[in-house]
Amino acid sequence: MGVPCGRKDPSDPEVKTIVVSTLSPSNVRVDPAVSAAEAVTLTLEGLGTFVFVGGQQWLDLSDETAEFRAEVADLADRSRRFQLAMRAVDARLARELTGVGFELGLDPSSYLSGGGTVDPQRWVAYLRFFGRLTGAGALAGTELTLALAPGTVLQVGEGANNANRYFGASARLTWHRAAGTAVPEGGDARLSMTLQADRVLRADAARSEMPYEGSNSRHAITLPGITNTLVFVNGGQFTERPDGTARLTGIAAEESDPERAFHVDVRLSGRIAPGDAAHPPTESPKLELNSGSYIGAGGPVDPAEWVYYTDFHGSLVGLRALSGARLEVVRRGPAFQVGFGANGKNANFGGAGWLDTVVVQQPSNGAFLGGTTGGDINIDLEAGCE
Repeated sequence: MGVPCGRKDPSDPEVKTIVVSTLSPSNVRVDPAVSAAEAVTLTLEGLGTFVFVGGQQWLDLSDETAEFRAEVADLADRSRRFQLAMRAVDARLARELTGVGFELGLDPSSYLSGGGTVDPQRWVAYLRFFGRLTGAGALAGTELTLALAPGTVLQVGEGANNANRYFGASARLTWHRAAGTAVPEGGDARLSMTLQADRVLRADAARSEMPYEGSNSRHAITLPGITNTLVFVNGGQFTERPDGTARLTGIAAEESDPERAFHVDVRLSGRIAPGDAAHPPTESPKLELNSGSYIGAGGPVDPAEWVYYTDFHGSLVGLRALSGARLEVVRRGPAFQVGFGANGKNANFGGAGWLDTVVVQQPSNGAFLGGTTGGDINIDLEAGCE
């Protein structure tokens, strides 16, 4: 296999194995337009269907191997859990395969040869696979080993999970009992997942801009009755994960008095994207720009392209002059919305959400913050450079 751009030849004795990329595996979602597969992550014949419940991480290494770890739980009984650890080696490109091939489980029209976009010639195959499942909870004391089924590979690439056209991985496996007596001796297994990298964006206060919005305001967070408007100090961070969650973090301070500051940590979930049956969610979108800004009136902003998070909650912990304070926030009204023009202040890529805020602890210096209020988040979002 050729050495991809950015890697040194791993056969060079001076080269140490390093992590080339980190991906976030997530439970596979079947796209019925391209696949009739069942929505399963790990099936173990005689044991059940298991899904990721946390801790999953896929590492591509510079020696052309991959490592994967996750916690999985029985879909029917979450007390039945395993810690999964695997290592895949002997990677090959499609043109280098002899004697084995890929499993093509999507509708034929999905593939390049049928007029679609999925090209198995761009996939990577791992010819050897070593996995171990260590029981936890109701399965404590049980250990299983995993191996590739004869004549198969672990396949990785766009559409390779055989459930949708996203980047993912799948394999047909066999499992065998290594320890414990509460499970059969072994059976067939199947593994399928979506693989994506987290998307990390810089978050900054959104400023109203004409002709989209004329209030001439600028803020990242407003908490009327508690503080003046807050802006991020040196930028916040908005991280979107492939499991449908996101997180907004950073230090936000009053622009007029930077000593009044908070550490912001807001967690979002329930992602709804264009094309999903529930898009847009109830009470959404919230259209705060001038009416002429939207595509229906000839403007550039198209809310049909926005993404939503239906649940969010978080905390603002006081810093500096507000040390000791703690505020808790939850969703109020429309879902958190992300997209071009979604921040309600300009046509930039950004986000907005509306809050119920409760002061659960006052600053330790005796300063008083109002007890309960609403609030808004209005942010510009921009890809950072590493």
